[in-house]
Amino acid sequence: MDWPAIRAELERYNNVFPQAAVEAVMQAPEQAIPHLVQELADCAANPQPRLDPNDTWMLHLYALYLCATLRVEAAYPHLLNLAQLDTETLDEVLGDHVTEGLPRALAATCPAGAEGELTALAQNQRCDIWVRSGALRALTLRVLEGDYPREALHAWLVTTANAEAQRMRDEGITGDIHGEGGMLTWLEIALAEIGAGDQLDTVRSWFDDKLIDEEIEGWKGAQNDLSRDWATCLEQELNHGWGYPSDIVAEMGRWACFSDEDDDEEDDEEAGPPQTPFVRAEPKLGRNDPCSCGSGKKYKKCCGA
Repeated sequence: MDWPAIRAELERYNNVFPQAAVEAVMQAPEQAIPHLVQELADCAANPQPRLDPNDTWMLHLYALYLCATLRVEAAYPHLLNLAQLDTETLDEVLGDHVTEGLPRALAATCPAGAEGELTALAQNQRCDIWVRSGALRALTLRVLEGDYPREALHAWLVTTANAEAQRMRDEGITGDIHGEGGMLTWLEIALAEIGAGDQLDTVRSWFDDKLIDEEIEGWKGAQNDLSRDWATCLEQELNHGWGYPSDIVAEMGRWACFSDEDDDEEDDEEAGPPQTPFVRAEPKLGRNDPCSCGSGKKYKKCCGA
């Protein structure tokens, strides 16, 4: 299958998962990669053509996941630019992929030594809070996958989180992920994801001072996660499909828009073209809430990881 034929299958949603086209990309990536990277560049530079409510454009979503799976470093700067779109536009372009696919793609395509751009993204107050937390997830994922030293991320997280906690105390700000003090909660979660047990006393003080949004992260859960040894962190954080994308054919084939089964009443209430399963229709779940996918795991350990 040549690129024009692949593109015809991937450009728009047509009810059926284009498995043959995705497999063709994976089997001969050299012909598709330049086009996939260009799609991400075009999307970041001019997202408007992909926002037509009467269209069902999906090539940018396939490009995101395929470039992540193939670890295409050339996609990384365009993903960073995409992440810095305004909140409303980004939500329309990526929907729930802001929290589910974008962090994994940033992690998988980041060149060695370029993690500073992820820390800058995490600290960029002009960016959407879900993007900033996703940048932290990308950093922890690179550590968990062995591509970035745990010690380096640990040191940065401790320094950044302590500075943020002091700022919140000085300004009388409490933890609220949708307010000025939301970032400390995500920094604490990142520390927990890499098992930063040496920070238990410090983190407890953040909870005591109401600096952590306890609707997202409770002390008992934080204490348990922070206390894990490294082997347990690796097992628990990576064993349910939230490492770098790998079996992308199977993963994409499970997307809700390709399901033959009727979803719950959420789908009945959504309006718009067929690709609307990708668009966030309701506020995000708290990370300690049961995941809506039915896995039985907390949201933070499943689809919100």
